[in-house]
Amino acid sequence: MASGRLSLAFQVRLQILDFGNGLNFSICVVGSCNGLVCLHAHGTLNVVIWNPTTKETKVVPESNLPLFAPTGYCTHIQGMGFGFDAKTNDYKIINFVSMYDPYFKDYYSQYVRDIIYQKELYSLSTDSWRKVDGPPCFIVETHQGVMTYTTGMGSCLAYDDGQETFVLSFDMSDEVFLKTPHPDNVQGETLFVLNESIAMADTIWNEESTEIRFDIWLLLKVGVKDSWTRLFTIGPFTEIHRPIGFWKNDTMFLHKIDDGQLFLYDPSTKQMTDLQIPGENDWMQLVTYMETLVSVKRGNESEE
Repeated sequence: MASGRLSLAFQVRLQILDFGNGLNFSICVVGSCNGLVCLHAHGTLNVVIWNPTTKETKVVPESNLPLFAPTGYCTHIQGMGFGFDAKTNDYKIINFVSMYDPYFKDYYSQYVRDIIYQKELYSLSTDSWRKVDGPPCFIVETHQGVMTYTTGMGSCLAYDDGQETFVLSFDMSDEVFLKTPHPDNVQGETLFVLNESIAMADTIWNEESTEIRFDIWLLLKVGVKDSWTRLFTIGPFTEIHRPIGFWKNDTMFLHKIDDGQLFLYDPSTKQMTDLQIPGENDWMQLVTYMETLVSVKRGNESEE
């Protein structure tokens, strides 16, 4: 989205991008920040930072940090986040790595305490990875990209052995994690951005019918539970899979369950507009983008 115009793109294989090995993958948009887009080849360690305006790409090197887990443990990438550190004028990627016993029958049903976690941070300015401290917790994984980015802060949903879901945020400048509990009796399944603040959708089911509503909450201050405020409720709907984000004037993009169609919904008028764009329920992403001439090459690379 740029200059107040609605710009929509179909899901495509971005074969113009070089992941360094000549192979094609399903692509997940990790994040978009100041005109740079971070892409992850799903199910691999391949990551690229891309400037769509200049067509410049940067293949991010794989992390070579040691993994402190017993021999034979499996490694799983729970997700990644991409953002900007305004203090050092640097772009960073936060990577959530988990290590687990290969004899686990179901990775996703394990206790948090049974899995080993490691947080790794990539700096574009140094072109290197290093470890950062963070709480042991299970990141709620989706195919839409894990972290929602607001100015200087990447946020995702997580839970610990208490099974209570919370918002886990990473400050790109101070390199610290912050936890924000959900409001009481609110589950919250989806995060997105509204006016540079974290917004959350909570699904309200009607047990007597197939209708669902969504309460939309806004977090005014990261780390403070009491700063959640409920903005409004949208619905009822019968065929909507989930809201995926806001556009201008508080209109929202909604995703239909059966055929994956994308709709634009105005909460004030309850008007629904079919945008005639199909997609897959678990793969459609909403990404905010602005054109830029910022180079993805830093240091010695820019001099080559």
